[in-house]
Amino acid sequence: MVKGFLLNDAEKGDKVRIRTVIGREIVGKLKTKNPVYQHNFGEPVPELLSIGQELWEIIGRSSEEEKNG
Repeated sequence: MVKGFLLNDAEKGDKVRIRTVIGREIVGKLKTKNPVYQHNFGEPVPELLSIGQELWEIIGRSSEEEKNG
């Protein structure tokens, strides 16, 4: 799927030219009006859920250790 702006009037199924946001012009068949992205980031990875908290604990502990010498 390529998203862009139609350069001519068209109906679903017509051959069209579109201009993408970065200026490329592409020819193809119009499938969908105003398509939405259908992807996601998948299932959470349990091993990664606690990394942020663990990092803050390490950083906090290191800072306190440096202050106390």
